[in-house]
Amino acid sequence: MTPEESKKIALLGSVSFQNISDLIFSIALFGVYILAFIISMHIISQRKNNGRAHKALIALLLVGFVILVLATCADIAANLSLVKYNLMVSLSTGIVAQEMAANLQVIVVDNIANCSANINVLIADIAIVWRAWALWVENRLIKWALLIILLLDICISIVDSVADTKKD
Repeated sequence: MTPEESKKIALLGSVSFQNISDLIFSIALFGVYILAFIISMHIISQRKNNGRAHKALIALLLVGFVILVLATCADIAANLSLVKYNLMVSLSTGIVAQEMAANLQVIVVDNIANCSANINVLIADIAIVWRAWALWVENRLIKWALLIILLLDICISIVDSVADTKKD
């Protein structure tokens, strides 16, 4: 093994270690999120309000939860696939070809994770604008400003998702 190949293997090992460390931290945060989601759904289900706003809040929380589960599962799948194809499946053309093949294996899963994260941010922004809209019912200027900001946020999120997809 040449010194250049040794450096590449060491770099690949450190990147894999960093990815797995990030994955462990993400899964721990996901566990905290599940706990917070269960508590919030329990509190909301105890209320006897069956209005449209109450149902919309429940729907928003459920959609956010499903999107976060999708993003977390995609992140787990991407990291485990990278470990499998980078370190376990050896190609005769060398370590660089292995790394390129591994990156090609996770493009779809990585795009799903990126789009899910952007959708989750949009859901949070929609909830914030919705609450601000409810607080400023009488002020048309603030309502228009909130609407414009939300539309700009949606456009920026779409452009960000497309840019992340094109990058790969």
